[in-house]
Amino acid sequence: MNMQNLLLKSLSNILAARPAKFILLKYNYRLTCSLKNKNNMKKLALAVSICIAAVFTVTAQTATKPAPKSPLVTVTTKLAGVTYSQPQKKGRVIFGGLIPYGKIWRTGANGSTNITFNENVIFGGTPVSKGTYAIFTIPEEKEWTIMLNAQANTKGFEYDETKNVVSVKAPVTKTKKLAEAFTIVPPGKKLSFIWDNVMVSVPVKKQ
Repeated sequence: MNMQNLLLKSLSNILAARPAKFILLKYNYRLTCSLKNKNNMKKLALAVSICIAAVFTVTAQTATKPAPKSPLVTVTTKLAGVTYSQPQKKGRVIFGGLIPYGKIWRTGANGSTNITFNENVIFGGTPVSKGTYAIFTIPEEKEWTIMLNAQANTKGFEYDETKNVVSVKAPVTKTKKLAEAFTIVPPGKKLSFIWDNVMVSVPVKKQ
């Protein structure tokens, strides 16, 4: 196999393996012309080298793209599923600091935190119909207020108190182990919120 064919085969293999074809389009004309002139082998080799470098540069940039600060998480059980953005502690004081006491919290980050009940349930002693609700909370040092709101799936903080379908209180339990990531555990028998050294749980059962 001569040098021209060897270089072209190498280039074809790269095109097949790497999602960066757009980088190579502007070289196509030069490569075609080079094939017609055996004296331009150095130019052809240089063009192929540039293409290879560009492909690997794009691939490296894609591989090192940072993960989102508060990744979207979906967890499910037979009774319910919860979707929320999961913030991290990162050395911060969470409750009474980042999350002020006595203020309404979206119970996560970014858009609304949503829970979908697959059946009618008793939520903290109150009947709730199956369906999807936004979860809002008011954290306090000793207890939280947990609210289910009919205005679900919002992209930012949108709270309309008139759309609350239930509001219950639950005590705060201090944990020995710090939780770096805010975590919601969907109900089997309870819906739990865990972050930093705090855990709050609401009993949930099928009607």
